[in-house]
Amino acid sequence: MSIFVFPSATQGLLIRALLAPDDQFSALWNQWKAVAGNYEDLDHGSLRLFPFAYRKLLRLLPEDAWITVCKNAYQASWLKNSLLLNEAEKVMDVLDSNSIPFMLLKGAAFIFLYYGNDIGARSIDDVDMMIPAHRFSEAIGLICKRYPAYRTHTAIELFQSDFFHEMSLYTSSGILDMHCHLLHGYLQDDDWAMLAEGTQHIGIQNRKAMTLSSSYHVVHVCAHALGWNGKDGIQLKWILDAVFIIRSGQVDWRFVVDLSQRMRTTLSVGVALRYLSDQSFVDIPEWVLDQLQNTPVSLPDRRMTYLESKDTYTRIIPAIELYWWRYVKSLSRPYTIENSMKQVGRFLKFLCQTPSLMAVPAIVALRFSQLVGRFCRRFLGIDLSF
Repeated sequence: MSIFVFPSATQGLLIRALLAPDDQFSALWNQWKAVAGNYEDLDHGSLRLFPFAYRKLLRLLPEDAWITVCKNAYQASWLKNSLLLNEAEKVMDVLDSNSIPFMLLKGAAFIFLYYGNDIGARSIDDVDMMIPAHRFSEAIGLICKRYPAYRTHTAIELFQSDFFHEMSLYTSSGILDMHCHLLHGYLQDDDWAMLAEGTQHIGIQNRKAMTLSSSYHVVHVCAHALGWNGKDGIQLKWILDAVFIIRSGQVDWRFVVDLSQRMRTTLSVGVALRYLSDQSFVDIPEWVLDQLQNTPVSLPDRRMTYLESKDTYTRIIPAIELYWWRYVKSLSRPYTIENSMKQVGRFLKFLCQTPSLMAVPAIVALRFSQLVGRFCRRFLGIDLSF
């Protein structure tokens, strides 16, 4: 059984229709409608493609019965994206005024690179930005000082870049994900310098911003493309993103292979690209797929990939294991039991978000009692609070 989560047959029909040439769109769209059922029955991943579907329907099938719901999705996407990008611009102003470099990542950058500058066509759940790790705490402190209403999921003074690759800023308009590393599986201090070698500039709203090259974007998208997305199921947007990036004609495949090997993402990147190739969405050189498939995969990489493909975050033990393997993968030395166990104290302090190892047992006991209480309330109908 595959450890990855792939689109269903119905989801695949929708994706194929949206990626098809104009002269094939109508037939494929009608095939999808015949099996899709009612709007209320659609999965979250499919609904997230409706803003882009609206743009295609508007051009090719303006009288289609689904155009109204797709238009509503597009308008909602445009509004949310506009608000999020306005928040991101405020953060960019703080960073610029303090000479802190940053990059715009993923969906927010893709809108301006691959979706024709149409703010509504590609829905974004948050705005991802990256800051050099050595200036990360300074940057977050300055942002939160300027905008004290912003909340974070962890205390700035307890944030450790060898455990986390990002910190979320919760704003009134949505989430800004501030990265100190590109990927949660590559927590090395050199990644900013490495990424800065391949960048491009884009126009975002009323300013210029730096982002990655298309070759970097392919690796980033595919590295965590096939994982589980909690209660919302799987994401499908990555497929459109990856196809549009590759169709741009700006991907250096030798670089993609080398970067995937360096960042130890060959397993997930290889499977994602193989899926795109097998579905005939894009043409990918066979030697690229072969080299990615034949690259040896370590135990930490394999376990992390497996856990990230499941609904891990809602279960305590798998979530702890996932964080542990992320940390092991970030160690500068090769993985061994000895050099990993030396870091157990730091790992426990990180999990418990405390500067003191002495406080770990009490925090673990408290969280365990809270877990028992939630279990009793949910499954036994017993309230243990007093």
